[in-house]
Amino acid sequence: MEPKKDNVFECSAVTKGLEIELTSYCGMNCIVCARWDLEQYSFLSFENFKKIVKMLKEGNYEEVMVCGLWDAFIHKQVNEFMEYLFQELPDINLFFMTKGLAIKEEHLLKIKELKQRGFNVSLTFSVFSLEEKMYNYLTGWDFYKNFIQVLNKAHKMQINYSLEFMLSVLTLSELDTFKVFANKLWKDYGISLVHNWWGRIPDAIHKKMFDEDKLKRHYIKRKTGDICEVMKYDYLYIDSFWDVFQCSLNEIDRTGFLWKLWEYSLEKFLEKKKQINYKEACESCFYHNYKTFN
Repeated sequence: MEPKKDNVFECSAVTKGLEIELTSYCGMNCIVCARWDLEQYSFLSFENFKKIVKMLKEGNYEEVMVCGLWDAFIHKQVNEFMEYLFQELPDINLFFMTKGLAIKEEHLLKIKELKQRGFNVSLTFSVFSLEEKMYNYLTGWDFYKNFIQVLNKAHKMQINYSLEFMLSVLTLSELDTFKVFANKLWKDYGISLVHNWWGRIPDAIHKKMFDEDKLKRHYIKRKTGDICEVMKYDYLYIDSFWDVFQCSLNEIDRTGFLWKLWEYSLEKFLEKKKQINYKEACESCFYHNYKTFN
């Protein structure tokens, strides 16, 4: 199979696809992380991953995003998951969100091999700060140099990736510097989203950080009355306990919970999603004020 054209567009996370959490464990200690509100932690089993792949097949989905609030590369079976996914769905677009610190040489080599075989895998690295002391303060670990080394290694191996800047009041001034930094790493870099940590940046300021024309190309027109574009009826989030949600941001407070993975067919899950009271489920979400395109 001839390799596909390099994927240089950013992951939208809300196109026709599923978002999967492989684990609720994480190797970082970020000062604003919501992970501490979880009562239990888990790893997704291979059997449940197969059920998710079956769901992707049923829905003729185009994209699977491996994300959650944590880092999937902690899971010992990541490479096996990737191999199985492309065995069953060779045309799927696979995106990984990662903090960059759990990725090992074996993961990068596997992603490079998959790319050479013609499969589409992209990484999105979360960048907490460009200043070493601030990065280490925000993440709770002295790993800034390790993070930069991983980025450079991914670039050297010609792995498709983009950078996601985790914006906070402490790093607001770094955005322009970040763009220069990203361009030096690779001319085909992308900023998928600029996250506003827990709404600490005023909406009027943060909205200007988005390239809305670029984002709109990846968002399917939402229905009138929906609060956010993630509420499209063909998008679902599945956590490591195989609980199915309307959105990944519902995992902590459990709003938008649809039921266990094995309980319903894809069509039934999507039907249940249509019945959700979005106003109640999403009123506490800091995204809905600026991630709505009319």
